[in-house]
Amino acid sequence: MSRKPGPHPYKLELILYALRAHPQGLWVREISRISGLKKSTVSNYLTTHLADKIEMVHQTNHIKIVKLKTHEQVPNYLQ
Repeated sequence: MSRKPGPHPYKLELILYALRAHPQGLWVREISRISGLKKSTVSNYLTTHLADKIEMVHQTNHIKIVKLKTHEQVPNYLQ
């Protein structure tokens, strides 16, 4: 039996965990290091599956810093 199509919930949670732990924002590389996921996977998930939950703090050709939108800082169990 295979997994349903779409984003992997565990990968989403790893990325969100890293962003919640650093509300000032993180480089994609740092999210990758904290979550253990590849940079390309993190970047793909941020732009494809989490675009409505994040905001860009800074972006140049080689550096992308993202953070959660303010209302996303509250832990899941308090929402």
